[in-house]
Amino acid sequence: MSDSLKQISGLAALLREGHAAVEMATEKLAWLKAEVRQIEEEDLPELMRELGLSEIKLEDGSSVKVVDEVDCGISIERRPAAHAWLADNGFGGLIKSAVVIEFGRNEYDEAVAAAAKIHDLLGRDAAFNESVHASTLKAFIKEQMAAGVTVPMELFGIRPYAKAKLTKAKVK
Repeated sequence: MSDSLKQISGLAALLREGHAAVEMATEKLAWLKAEVRQIEEEDLPELMRELGLSEIKLEDGSSVKVVDEVDCGISIERRPAAHAWLADNGFGGLIKSAVVIEFGRNEYDEAVAAAAKIHDLLGRDAAFNESVHASTLKAFIKEQMAAGVTVPMELFGIRPYAKAKLTKAKVK
């Protein structure tokens, strides 16, 4: 076997080992993330709640604080109903409309008019899209829940949870 073929064979073996190492590291990372999530979202908040604590300072100067969080999202299937709920309850401005270009808050009528003009000018329909940005929706849901407003949980895929936030000790 020539030196070049030996080199190819050796590099292929290194590549195979590299792929195996990456796969093992990826699996370990997924396991570690799941473990951290369990501690952060379940174990610590539950124990602190049992003890009547919302925040605690630890001996090393770091602190743990339990905060309320929320995951949410509007699925494609629920989009028409969710957008209708927002519009009917005075929050239609959260919905962005797009016809090739994005239209911002409170610009729904302009987006519809632009789509109609494109149809009139070109004789074909333009792609029209409406959406609520994920971070906008999350901030809105958190704000409404904090104000005690009832928001349809299933419609917006709302999952409230407590999360332990760890703050490192300040270095002096």
